Amino acid sequence: MSRNFTLRLSLPVVALIAVFATGLRAGAARVAVDDFAIREWHMQDGLPTDQITRINQDADGYLWVGTTSGMTRFDGAHFTEYPLTPEKGSYTRVTTSNPVHGLIAAPFFRRGLVRMDNGVFRSWLQESFDGRVVTALFSEKTGALWVACDDGTVARYHGGKLRIFGSEDGLPRARVRTFASDGNGQVWLASDGFVARYQEGEFVPLADNFGGSELRIGSSETGGPWLVTGDRLMRLDGDRVIDLAPLPPLMGAHYVQAIEEDRSGVLWLGTRSQGLHILVDGQVQQIPTQYEDIFSLCEDGDGNMWIGTNGGGLYRVSRKSYRLYDKSAGLLDNFTHTVAEDARGSIWFANRDGGVARVRDGMVDVLSTRPGWPRMSAVSVFPLPGGRMGVTGGAGIFELSDDPQRPAKIIEGFPPGPAVRVTFAARNGDVWFALNPNQMGRLRGGSLKTFGVAEGYDGRQVRGIAEDSKGAILLGTGDGKLFRFEKDRFEKIPTGDVPTGAIQTIRIEEADEIWLGTVESGIVVLSGGKVRRCTERNGLPDSNITQIIPDGYGYLWFGSKRGIFRISRKELVDCLDGKIPRVSPIILGHDEGLKSISSQGLYQPAALRSQDGKLWFATRRGVVAIDPTVQLDLPRPPLVKIEEVRCDDEPVDLVRPFKVASEVRKLEIRFGVLNLSAPDRVQAKYRLDGFDHDWVAAPPNRVAAYPRLTPGNYRFHVMASGGDGAGNETGDTLSFTVEPRWWQNWWLQAGAGLLAMVVVGLVVRMWSHRPLRDKLGKLERERAIEHERRRIAQNIHDDLGANLTRISLLTQHARHENASAAGYFDEIHQTATNITRSMDEIVWVVNPNYDHLESLAAYIGDFAQKFLAIAGIRCRLDIPPELPPIPVTSQARHHLFLCCKEALNNVVKHAGADEVVLRIHSSEQQFVITIRDNGTGADFAAINHSTNGRNAGRVVAGLGLDGMKQRMAAIDGVFQISAAPGGGTVVTLTMLFAAEKP
Repeated sequence: MSRNFTLRLSLPVVALIAVFATGLRAGAARVAVDDFAIREWHMQDGLPTDQITRINQDADGYLWVGTTSGMTRFDGAHFTEYPLTPEKGSYTRVTTSNPVHGLIAAPFFRRGLVRMDNGVFRSWLQESFDGRVVTALFSEKTGALWVACDDGTVARYHGGKLRIFGSEDGLPRARVRTFASDGNGQVWLASDGFVARYQEGEFVPLADNFGGSELRIGSSETGGPWLVTGDRLMRLDGDRVIDLAPLPPLMGAHYVQAIEEDRSGVLWLGTRSQGLHILVDGQVQQIPTQYEDIFSLCEDGDGNMWIGTNGGGLYRVSRKSYRLYDKSAGLLDNFTHTVAEDARGSIWFANRDGGVARVRDGMVDVLSTRPGWPRMSAVSVFPLPGGRMGVTGGAGIFELSDDPQRPAKIIEGFPPGPAVRVTFAARNGDVWFALNPNQMGRLRGGSLKTFGVAEGYDGRQVRGIAEDSKGAILLGTGDGKLFRFEKDRFEKIPTGDVPTGAIQTIRIEEADEIWLGTVESGIVVLSGGKVRRCTERNGLPDSNITQIIPDGYGYLWFGSKRGIFRISRKELVDCLDGKIPRVSPIILGHDEGLKSISSQGLYQPAALRSQDGKLWFATRRGVVAIDPTVQLDLPRPPLVKIEEVRCDDEPVDLVRPFKVASEVRKLEIRFGVLNLSAPDRVQAKYRLDGFDHDWVAAPPNRVAAYPRLTPGNYRFHVMASGGDGAGNETGDTLSFTVEPRWWQNWWLQAGAGLLAMVVVGLVVRMWSHRPLRDKLGKLERERAIEHERRRIAQNIHDDLGANLTRISLLTQHARHENASAAGYFDEIHQTATNITRSMDEIVWVVNPNYDHLESLAAYIGDFAQKFLAIAGIRCRLDIPPELPPIPVTSQARHHLFLCCKEALNNVVKHAGADEVVLRIHSSEQQFVITIRDNGTGADFAAINHSTNGRNAGRVVAGLGLDGMKQRMAAIDGVFQISAAPGGGTVVTLTMLFAAEKP
């Protein structure tokens, strides 16, 4: 894993600002040695070896690292090895990136040069340098290549022509030669004590005598080249030598192994035993690194300085966008509660147990250490009218000043309680205080006025305070309430149904749009009666937002429990409006050498934008001062490139398009994303058309793996973004074809399909008559059953019915002739009549001619009228004139009729009713019979218990409810009994029609 650390020096050194020596271009950037952060890569991070000889950047932006095992390409996250010789590896002596010929290297254990050609290093200009060992390479902007060899010769290759210079051209014999160019593009050569300028095909020696001292020369874009002698740092201005600064011991030319001027004109020196140095304010100052043997320096296109060490790995030195004020910077406590600015631009800290501290011109002044100042825990610092500053603490409210030896307490009348954690200075000079537990205080003209429930404020624990364009004060509370204060009263502002949790910070944007930082819902925006929000689901690193600050450059910065991050305001608004699903925040952290920064939401003001444009955040680790002008995002979208394809773990030639054999079980596509400045922010995704339904987030190793693919054509597409929404939408693509196996060829599949169709046709023909025969047999059986049912019904009606009628007539005749036995003959007559009625019912059930709804409805209606007429009860029928032609089985007709008969019998015996309404209606799904009486009703609680519990049918004896329920259940029907509106009982019988099976 790569390691990060931030450069920390003593305060006097921190205060040193780079004022570059004579000869630097006007307007060159001012830099301090504490402005840099360092990140390292070692063998455990994928670097082949920690011994690095040369570093170059090619035209695509890749970093090429020459090591003792060959050349390695680096994209910011992954190292890829490229051997210099056919044998594995090779010691890299020197390299250069030429604008015309590309990447060129000189192997140590092989004579001549090699050049990168289609991903492979191949011998180049072999005849020209055969027998010579190359010791130095240098490229002009024109594409001309300079080569120094161990035999003392110097060669220039340009336009296909090679010219060799030697002693006859005025060059002294020397093994060590260094090249450089000046601001005019002229080439300079130094060897031992000799310095010469290449002009019109000749070397023009410099007249100055350096006393035979060994020299090193470095290129410059701002003027003449840099010169390092045995003990001095110098610069050439034409033919004039300018002495700039003395060199510390072991820093002379013999020990300087790398010289690099960056784009801002700062000179960097890499030494053999004294580490890394830069020229600051006319002095050579050291930048501490973990390893001090520096062999190579290279500035990339993003302004990062890369350092190659002889055994210590690879380093990247980059400009920090922040400065951390903590105990190492002079504070007494890392934990700072709040931060504020006075009218003169000084920044004040409430440094918890460290008391009050002030930063002026980058210097930390801890006021609490002055004689006479009381020891106090500072909680909230805030500006007062007249340029004064105030601070709250456990001992009360204090006014701060530079002059007095002791801070003066402002007001004696503050209510007792915990220290005030939240303060706010309004534009009109009022200062607001959150007085726990549920009061607000306003300091105006030296007097304090408190507000509470009587003034409309019923929140608890104010966490955020803001002021809108009209001067109204807004409060956000720990219990999720939002208030506006106007005309000495508070009114609640609705936040909709959004579960905000505690409202920790409030930001008023254009048109008094209210932005809230909440505990649960991230960023909540109130405007025009609408409530919108953006949470972790939309890409936020954390939904617990503690601060919101604009930087003036189109970005909003946020404090959170998981760190400090920024988002483009336009991108955030688009996400809030639903135009895009996610945002791409940039987190201040790993790539900037700052991790585990947690912002807090219990104290305010905990963040501000100072007069000089810096952003200040109070955190548990100190106060972070951010310079938003130092861009954290990439200057260009990251380059995406498909680098390797493996089939069953074997690499294949990357030709486009290519074919994948049918027997391949695993396909792997490795791609790279070039991002040297912020590799941890890269977000890559890929998709294989024909396999993936959507984009897939790339894993850290940036390898897309696929199982055995079906034959066909595929297209692999990969793209990436470097954070903050800046993405490479073009990406890279790769088309390929998976070949079919022999049995997957189209002609074979077509033949097999035709044969299968013939076989299936024969089988279908053989079996198609079977279901037809089965269906015909079933219809014949059903027809025979219906015929038998008609015969039985007819026989019962004709034979048994006639005999019963004869019995009834005989009993009536005998009754008149034998008066003494009249009672017996009446009983025989009644029994025969009952048997006749039951027989009629059986005949009606058995006869298939009545298996339909109309017959069922007519029969039940006729029975009800006759049965109730005998009991003297009116019967009203509500039966539609037509019912759907839906068949009904004899079993269903039988059960429905018996349930109606039992219900009517209950009415006659128990209801005491004088009217019954029988309603029948039907739909395509169900058939419903409703019997309603106007009787006395029943104990429905007992009935429900009896019909649902274990004692069904016993609570209300004689009603037969259990039997009715069972009969309806037998035909998958529903039985219901309930009280009728106005009195009486309603019995409902529902029969459901089963869906017809195909």
